Amino acid sequence: MGVRIKSLKVVRWGFAGTLALIGGYLVWVGSDRFLARVIDRYRPELAEKLSKPLGHPVVIGPYQGLRPWGIAIGPSEVSPGLKDDSSATFSALTVKFAPFASLFNLRPVLVLSPEGTTINLHANQDGSYWVPGIADSAPPRLGIFLKLSKPAKLLFKQSKIELAAKSKTLFFLREKRVGGNLQVALPKNGRIFFKGKGHWDRLSLNIRTSFEEVDLESFKGIFKEKYDLKIHGQVNGDLQLFANNGLFDCQGGITLGNFLIQGTADRNSLSSKEAILNCRNDFVELPLSNWKFGPWIASINGQIPISTKNNFQVGLNSSVRLEGVDNQGLIVEARLPFRFSDSQLTLGDFFADLKLKSFPLAPIGSVYGASIAGTLSATGNVTGPFTALKTNLALGILNPQFSGLRLQEEWRGTLLGSPGGGGRIEMASVGASVPGNLEANLSTAWQPNDFNINRLGGQISLKRKEDIYSWEAKDFRLDRVEVAIPPENSFKRIFGQLSGKGIFATNPLLVDGELTMRYPRLMGLRLKETQLQGKYFDSDFRVKGDIYPPDKGKVSFFVQGNVGGALKARTDAFGVSAKWITDSALQLPKISVKATSASGNASDLGTFFVKTFGTSLDGRLSALAQTQASLIREFPVKSNYRQINPNDFQGEVDAVIELEGPSLNDLYLDLKLSGQLWPKGRRNKIDFQGKPFVATISGPLQGGIGKFSLLNIPFSLLSLVTPIPSSLSGMFGLSGNYRRSKKGFSEVQAE
Repeated sequence: MGVRIKSLKVVRWGFAGTLALIGGYLVWVGSDRFLARVIDRYRPELAEKLSKPLGHPVVIGPYQGLRPWGIAIGPSEVSPGLKDDSSATFSALTVKFAPFASLFNLRPVLVLSPEGTTINLHANQDGSYWVPGIADSAPPRLGIFLKLSKPAKLLFKQSKIELAAKSKTLFFLREKRVGGNLQVALPKNGRIFFKGKGHWDRLSLNIRTSFEEVDLESFKGIFKEKYDLKIHGQVNGDLQLFANNGLFDCQGGITLGNFLIQGTADRNSLSSKEAILNCRNDFVELPLSNWKFGPWIASINGQIPISTKNNFQVGLNSSVRLEGVDNQGLIVEARLPFRFSDSQLTLGDFFADLKLKSFPLAPIGSVYGASIAGTLSATGNVTGPFTALKTNLALGILNPQFSGLRLQEEWRGTLLGSPGGGGRIEMASVGASVPGNLEANLSTAWQPNDFNINRLGGQISLKRKEDIYSWEAKDFRLDRVEVAIPPENSFKRIFGQLSGKGIFATNPLLVDGELTMRYPRLMGLRLKETQLQGKYFDSDFRVKGDIYPPDKGKVSFFVQGNVGGALKARTDAFGVSAKWITDSALQLPKISVKATSASGNASDLGTFFVKTFGTSLDGRLSALAQTQASLIREFPVKSNYRQINPNDFQGEVDAVIELEGPSLNDLYLDLKLSGQLWPKGRRNKIDFQGKPFVATISGPLQGGIGKFSLLNIPFSLLSLVTPIPSSLSGMFGLSGNYRRSKKGFSEVQAE
């Protein structure tokens, strides 16, 4: 009996088990089919509801069956949205219910496990990658656990960067709270790790961030695409961050090594061998680090106290100097308060104290290829919100020099910056014998909108309209202004009064205008007036003008050509006095500070032939030589030459000088001088026979054969440079050919 009872129990349990299995299978199959119909029916509606908050159309893949505590869905995707072209694809997606997590969090928790995940990120013009939409209603009281067991691909399409991410993260939708971990693998074995929790709608977090050999070059495509920058460097460190309800704390530090960032169109780069950010003892610290930008070197250190609730301030100290210059440079002490309110960062008023003492400008000119010099000093501050900074600086400049102009004076003034950029400069000379002042208004890009400088009632004004500047000078005194004289570029004072007007632009370079200088004087070179008119554009230039000597006559000239190319010039002189020509000729060597003395051997001159005109002239020349020898024996000469006095010359000269050629190294000269010359007071003692003297030169300036002639020259003019007998009268002349090499005259033939 007992055996039969046990057998019956086994049969009953086996039958019951079989029924349970069959029932479970039927329930599974029924549930699977029921869910398939439900999901297929509501899949479009669910996709539409998900699309609105994501801002992208969502395509939910087909139902692929039940899974333990969940379901499987086929290939799905998030398509590009209306406001960005980013997208995402999934080869498969498993959605499960987490009973224990649901019980622990007192709400339903779903586990999403995507596979074959690829996220394509496409940047907008404003730099954003994903623009979310707006949900119709508040999110449900639901938890979503995102489980990326297999790495998801993050592709930055334009920059061609691929990252791999793993994550186990729990999202509470209604509370906008998140917690978990995220690991991002970078190219070149770099890694970023996040672990912690926080809210995405306000500043409330407790997170640990680790950086391991993060090579910034891995992100070069993003920086080049968004900011047109090239970047290098490596980040390492570990930082624990805490923020909640206005309180902030952190521990750890981050090191940035061998950092370099450079614009693709800029040859200069910002670099630092090492920069460290530490957080400890209620302070965020930036220890002293050295930075280099082109020729500039900056030393920077700072700190942020974080012990006070929601009341923080960045404090920075820096010095900026020019590489290779033994000067302290610009000293900056700055501070910026900030706070967090309503999940937003709010910045206070910025304040920076600036000090610059006796900074030489010449090294800056050498670095940037500009001819500037002088000594600049400045003190003051920059204050206000970043969107409306105000500048208040006291400026001083000693002996300013710009290009070939210099003032041996001290100027002092102020720079008052306007909110939003730009400002006004006002300066005046200090203790100068010729008082002056200037004022300028600057645009938001710190370009001069207008500029005025006044000296002794005269003025130069400048105004900008778009990219073109117009200028006007009215009775501007040049007294004590110095100009650089080649070849030594030694500065010499000029005098005179300047008037004129014109326009110029810098990109492309354009200069067009006219000016008049009254009574200009440079050392001993004097004029009554000079009038110039010219234009330069696209390497082509044209200049014409008139020069009026202080006594009488006129010199007109015209020059046109192309920089590095052809040149054509003509000068006409009408009734110019011999005295002014002689005086000017004697002053020119003084203006050129350093003249090269003659050197070489007599043989370097080549051959020189002089043929006599006949027995009469030969006799006169012989008598002249004998007389000179006699005078020298009787009156020893104490110097090698006799000083020429321009007052000993009288007469008038006309001239025509023409230069033309394909380049400055290949010019042809055609010169003709004519007129009458005589020693002072001897006009009536010379028989000109109605013939003016004539001098001509025709030939190349460098390399080639030319012709010259010198006719109808009174012998009496020789008395101004050497003793001659009173019996020697009349006129003489020479003509011939010359051969000129690139080093100078190699052969002259005359008769």
